[in-house]
Amino acid sequence: MSAAAAAHFYASISEATLVHKPRGKGPRKLRAADVVGSPAAKQRLSMFEQQWRLVQHSFDQLLLQSYSETFRLVDSHVQNCDFSRSDIATLVLVKGVNVSDHERLFEGLVDHVSAAVSPHIACLDDNNCGTMRLAMRSIFKQLVGSCPSGYFNLSDLTQHFAKTDPSPVFFIVKDIESSNAEVISSLIRTLSALTTQMNLVLVLGVSTTLDYAFQSLSTDVCSELNVSQLSVKPSIRLLSLAFIQILLSDEVAMRLGPSTASFLVDKFLYDDFSPHNLFQCFKYALMHHYLHNPKSILCVPPHKIADSLHTMKEKSIRDSGVEIASSSLTSMKKELTNHASEVSNLNRRILAFVEFFTGIKDIIPSCPISKYSFSVYSSILSDEFLDGDEFKRFVLFTRTLPQEDLIVLCTSMIQYLDPVVDMSCLKDALDELMAEKPTEESGELAVEFGKKIKLSDLKATLKNTKERTKTPYERCREKIAAMIENMFHANLDDPLDYANIEVWYYDECSELKSRFAVCNRVVTARTLQNPCEYLQCKCCKDVNYPSRSMPAVCNAYLLHAEIPGTVINVFDWLQSFLLVTDDSLALQCSSRKKSKIKVDPTLYVQFIQAVANLQFIGYIKSSKRKSDHVNKLTWNAI
Repeated sequence: MSAAAAAHFYASISEATLVHKPRGKGPRKLRAADVVGSPAAKQRLSMFEQQWRLVQHSFDQLLLQSYSETFRLVDSHVQNCDFSRSDIATLVLVKGVNVSDHERLFEGLVDHVSAAVSPHIACLDDNNCGTMRLAMRSIFKQLVGSCPSGYFNLSDLTQHFAKTDPSPVFFIVKDIESSNAEVISSLIRTLSALTTQMNLVLVLGVSTTLDYAFQSLSTDVCSELNVSQLSVKPSIRLLSLAFIQILLSDEVAMRLGPSTASFLVDKFLYDDFSPHNLFQCFKYALMHHYLHNPKSILCVPPHKIADSLHTMKEKSIRDSGVEIASSSLTSMKKELTNHASEVSNLNRRILAFVEFFTGIKDIIPSCPISKYSFSVYSSILSDEFLDGDEFKRFVLFTRTLPQEDLIVLCTSMIQYLDPVVDMSCLKDALDELMAEKPTEESGELAVEFGKKIKLSDLKATLKNTKERTKTPYERCREKIAAMIENMFHANLDDPLDYANIEVWYYDECSELKSRFAVCNRVVTARTLQNPCEYLQCKCCKDVNYPSRSMPAVCNAYLLHAEIPGTVINVFDWLQSFLLVTDDSLALQCSSRKKSKIKVDPTLYVQFIQAVANLQFIGYIKSSKRKSDHVNKLTWNAI
């Protein structure tokens, strides 16, 4: 095993997440063209490409719209900059933790700045900030167009941008946390010397917080900056907008099923938070739906099903596998049109309820339903929503609202649901509610603090409170709450109960989990057991036991897995590791000659590093009872 391969392997182990990318010749990846053979399959492929182009275009437009406010603030900041000052005009862009979305943000920022503010832009990432020489070389290539050989003279840069040039020069550092702090400090000192000769604007991308990002910079370096802070719209809001405006729009034919929607909520609401990754996951679901489901040949927006069926023949409809009771072509098309109409009405009702809950949460924050559209969508599709605790809390919430909030709730419900649900009864109840005069509820028990109360008097007061008659407002509120509960039960159906719902709904959750929900611990254990799969070396092939050719961390892991119990003696572990790693030690121990056993000192270093890596991954931890023992944190070696 080469030193470069070993270094790459140890770095991957330390990160505790290994993604396998085969090297050299291997099995060819499955492409969309591999599953396309028949004309129907080619048609489904064309439908998938058309749908994905629509989704991707809508997503790009939504990103530009969400970033446009940030770009306008950048423009106003540059216009208000005082370039006569000695410090550097610095704009700190707090972008969040979504690494996969940062590239899209900075690509849009560079395009906007070059078109509206200045064409002079130098953009640096963590690959260009390893050394000062690499950073200056990248700056010269982006600003000047050519890189001088040898020493980089600042006069070569300033002669291109005079102080009289009104267009400022932008220096953008995409991620200050992952860049070398010494290089960033040297770059700031270098730019500080150019403020009298050039108009400079420094943009720093920060993933965490402003204070944490500037901890690595010294005070004298920070004093050279005139800092203004901007924040990008939180990705959780962008996720909610993307879901309700794109994935639930009428132009997108495929809908996510209950289990698939629940998986996406668990992954992107509590773990990933990346809109880019959400749409990559949706792209795979869209592709898998069209290329592996013959029924998807009918998966068009329900309002376009009549035009799609007009050109289809009877054989194509029967070969798709849809369930139909009719025998003639005309009856088949009519039946499928009715099915599409029912699904379309269901989609419109679900979208209306999602918009209602998302909107009412902003008006009445105490509403017990989630304010995120994809979470509400997943809950509504669930079989247990109407019988679950969340909906029961919402009904109880409506029965305890004061008159003003109840009027707001009913008005919002009529506004969102009136186009798809008959709201005449609720309108009449709302008119009756608004005609009622506000009255104080007498349900609360008045108790004077500091005064002794007899138990008999308290029992009598509680009994009178329980048996009191309800006020007119309370009767009206109970009527409205029961009406709302019945309306939900009458209009929220289970999508899986509809005929041929597989045409429009994708519910293959296991397929998405196998592609996007990687179990880091299982992958790491498989890597440590079979390092040949990642190192692509022949010496470790088909070896499932500790051997000399394996990396030290693999030998330590395999020995740790063989030790029974929950506690490991580190000295015994070390002796086993030395015997496995060095064959000469076994010969010295078996020899009858009484001589001191010589051990290579590098083996001790390898063992210490291997144990440290296993502790970092979370397979062992130090024991508080005995200093020479460690506790195992694994069961069945995982």
